[in-house]
Amino acid sequence: MATVDYAQLIKTYGSDSSRKPERRYSPAVCLDATPKRVSGDPDPSHISTSYIERLNLTMRMSIASLHTPD
Repeated sequence: MATVDYAQLIKTYGSDSSRKPERRYSPAVCLDATPKRVSGDPDPSHISTSYIERLNLTMRMSIASLHTPD
């Protein structure tokens, strides 16, 4: 039986101490990223959020194209 190698990258967000009023509505700063093994034996060098971030971008662009006026 084949095993699945699965891990999560847990990101902690917060505000930096140099936050000025003009940055109030800017996205939070990533303070820490901790890899967490869920199952199997994942390769630590491949634990990343880039795959899901790319998928989310592709989905947003596809959905946006459905809502464009003719």
